[in-house]
Amino acid sequence: MIPAEALETEYQINTEAVAEHLRLLAAIPGFGDDNMGRISEETRARNEEAIRTAMQSLLEGNVPPGGGVDIKTLAQMSGVPRSGFYSTRGPNCTKRPGPYQHLAEEFNQCRRKSKIISALKGVQVERFEEAVAALKVRLEKCETELKRLKDFQQFALSHIIAQHFDIQSLREQATSSLAQSGRSMTGADSSAVTDG
Repeated sequence: MIPAEALETEYQINTEAVAEHLRLLAAIPGFGDDNMGRISEETRARNEEAIRTAMQSLLEGNVPPGGGVDIKTLAQMSGVPRSGFYSTRGPNCTKRPGPYQHLAEEFNQCRRKSKIISALKGVQVERFEEAVAALKVRLEKCETELKRLKDFQQFALSHIIAQHFDIQSLREQATSSLAQSGRSMTGADSSAVTDG
């Protein structure tokens, strides 16, 4: 152990400040106890049941999209913090196993034994193939609908153009017939004027 004087001179550490800090921490109720941060047995049992259910589901190949057969997905599916599957350091710098570390080890052993990873890749390939087939069907339907709409657009435009020409023709006929009837009336009026 390094003497306090050596720490103060060599590393410029104020040992009195460190001692004061540790004294203040020790005054916190429960600090340094083995029960600090622990969960109740009821909560632990409920969480372990959820973890075991999620483990079974993952090992059967029921992997959520974007997930894998791993601790991260296991924690997400069971609703338990991932940190519970790993060991932690206690307040006295002692290594303490996580509350669900034994389940993580069990899960990893089962995963290795069942070779679920290779089966999972096959399941993912099947999912992707099904998704691609469904997308191809949707694409084909969209292309068919697009062709139908383009044909309808062409028909509608042709019909509108034909109607436009019909309207122009009718206007020309109406204008020419009005012009002819106007001339004939003008000619009748002028002959009546010259006769009188």
